[in-house]
Amino acid sequence: MGNTVSDSKVKAALAATVELYYRTNKIVGIIAGAFPAGTAGTSNYWLFAEGTMRGPNSTPPDRKTMWQLGSVTKTFTATLLAGAASEGRLALDTTVQSLAPSGAVIPAYSTYQGTTEIRLLDLATHTAGLPQDPPNVPAGGYTPSDMYRYLRGYALAVRPGEGWNYSNLGYGLLSNVLVNLDDLKGYGALFDELKRKGKFELPDTVLDPKPEQRTRLAWGYDATGARAPWRTVTWPAFDGSGALYSTIDDAMVWLSYNLGALSSPLDPLLPVIQAVYFKDRQNVMALGWQYYPLAAEPGMYLGKGGLTNGFSSFVGLVREQGVGVAILCNSSAAWPQTLGAEMLQILTQAPLRDK
Repeated sequence: MGNTVSDSKVKAALAATVELYYRTNKIVGIIAGAFPAGTAGTSNYWLFAEGTMRGPNSTPPDRKTMWQLGSVTKTFTATLLAGAASEGRLALDTTVQSLAPSGAVIPAYSTYQGTTEIRLLDLATHTAGLPQDPPNVPAGGYTPSDMYRYLRGYALAVRPGEGWNYSNLGYGLLSNVLVNLDDLKGYGALFDELKRKGKFELPDTVLDPKPEQRTRLAWGYDATGARAPWRTVTWPAFDGSGALYSTIDDAMVWLSYNLGALSSPLDPLLPVIQAVYFKDRQNVMALGWQYYPLAAEPGMYLGKGGLTNGFSSFVGLVREQGVGVAILCNSSAAWPQTLGAEMLQILTQAPLRDK
């Protein structure tokens, strides 16, 4: 058991931090879960909620409220990549061109010294040299064929693996290559395979919410406070980059897995996912995840944020201490990683629990 007095003080500090963030950032609704040390892998996480699901006078968000995850989706796609590598079906340094559909041309970097092709690892660490998003995407949606057509004419300005540039396009390409590898109909089927292989209880983490789940959907709001469009224009080509929906309950299950507290058949993937593959003066990249410094000590936390037209999200953890947080908001004006980093700081400074 933990120290009840210490626990209550830490929980109160977290609640005050969430409330202040909500009040000062003009957020419609926010929900956050926290694992103090020794609690990951259980359903007994600390829950904090402010605001409403759907604007003024609607109900507060709860454990089963559905939100868009945005780029937190990339952490699932990175896990799928690590799984395929562990099964021997590919390697992290396999070239993307070798796995692309017939007729697709993936850009490469060529000089008089030779040619460097983009590897899967480059896509997973945002070091492929690809832009964040393709320009001039039509409002009606973006298909894999559209993506490959754009890539055919794109010229790399930097050698893959040598520079960091955040790329939704890169993860769109990565997820489509993985879908093609398994000869599946789309990212939804690929994600279902991940849940099956990992024995993950994630009933509300889905690409396409069912009618009952849609009754639990929070409404998304843009930076002006207006209702935001549901769909991002780069879907479905970029489904594996940022199109999943989830609840805070499911987000905490995913956090438990990444803290090594679930006893999943896919636990052996965690050292592969969380290893450092690229580091420069500003970025320290694992697969899909990124390491960031904790403010008050020399340690690092592993985190991933997400943003869509009307939602923002964050998951973060310090595996050495067994602590983690997940935050879901229905406002694209928010960037909850700042809140998550502060919550992790509070948790890492708390007295360790007896196990």
